[in-house]
Amino acid sequence: MHEIQAKQCPEEYSIEIDNSVSRYREATGPLMKLANFAGSKIESVLEAIPDEFEKELQNTIKLALEKLMILLITYRKMHMLQRFQVISIKLPQQ
Repeated sequence: MHEIQAKQCPEEYSIEIDNSVSRYREATGPLMKLANFAGSKIESVLEAIPDEFEKELQNTIKLALEKLMILLITYRKMHMLQRFQVISIKLPQQ
């Protein structure tokens, strides 16, 4: 089997991930309770699989989450730029 290596995220993405983790830890609503329940079930399944496969799976998940974070931050920046262009005021030429 080949091992997928997760690359180090740029600092900007690491900060976003840290902020997301902080918000997650502070959240207590019914959806978070459901997510925690599902997460505990997934963890119990992961305990039953071989360590080598689990390591590869964890690397794949980490890589996918990093790619998703890059995509979301890029989308947000593009959205903010579009909003800025819409609200910018063009002065009449004199």
